[in-house]
Amino acid sequence: MLGIRDAFLAVWSALRIFWEELFTFVVCNLLLIALCIPVVTAPAAIVALYYVCDLAARDKAISIRDYFDGFRQYFLRGTALVLLDVLAGLLLFANIWFYGQFGATWAALVRAIWIGVTLFWALLQVYLVPMFVVQVEPNILTAWKNAAFMVLAGPFFCIIIGIVNLTVIVLSLILMVPAMTFGFSLTALISCVALNNRLDALGIRKRPADENPHR
Repeated sequence: MLGIRDAFLAVWSALRIFWEELFTFVVCNLLLIALCIPVVTAPAAIVALYYVCDLAARDKAISIRDYFDGFRQYFLRGTALVLLDVLAGLLLFANIWFYGQFGATWAALVRAIWIGVTLFWALLQVYLVPMFVVQVEPNILTAWKNAAFMVLAGPFFCIIIGIVNLTVIVLSLILMVPAMTFGFSLTALISCVALNNRLDALGIRKRPADENPHR
C-alpha cells in the first residue's frame, strides 16, 4: 500500500544515521533517563532528545552539547507540550473507561468514537514532538495541527512508523539493556527521520542543495 515502502526506507535511513552517531545517541539516551528521575525535568529531557535527533535527521553534525542546548531552549514550551499531551491522553482513556461502565447501545457507540479518537492521538505521537522542534517558531497548537495533517496525509506511512517504534520500545523495556542504552534515542530518531521524509515528499520544505537526499 501507498507509503509502506517509504516508511521502511525511512526506518533504514534512521538505522544508518543511528549507527554513524552511535556514541552520541547512547549518551543522549542515558541523559534522558537521568533527567527523567527528577520528574520535573522529564518533559524537557524528552524534547531535548528529539531536538538532537532532528538535527541528525537533517544531516547536521551532532554532539552531546546539542542535547543540553535543546534542554535549555525547550525547557518551558517543551514541558508545556509534553504535559498537555499526557493530559490529553489521560482524558481520552478516562472517557473510554467511563462509557465502558454503561451497557446501553448509545454508550457503546460513544465509547467506540472515543477509542477512534484515542487511536488517532496515538498516531500523533509519531510526529508531535518532532514537528514541535522542526518549527521555526515552536508553537504547541501549531505542532498539534501540523502533526494531525501529517497523519492524515500519509496514514499507512505513519502506522508503520508507529508500529516499528512501539516494537522497539516494548522490546527495549523487556530486555532493559536496550532501554538503558539506546531504545529511546532510536525511536526518537526514527520519528524525526520519518517526519523529514514526509516534509520533503510533500514539498513542504525543500532540502538545501548541499544536503544528501539519499543518506
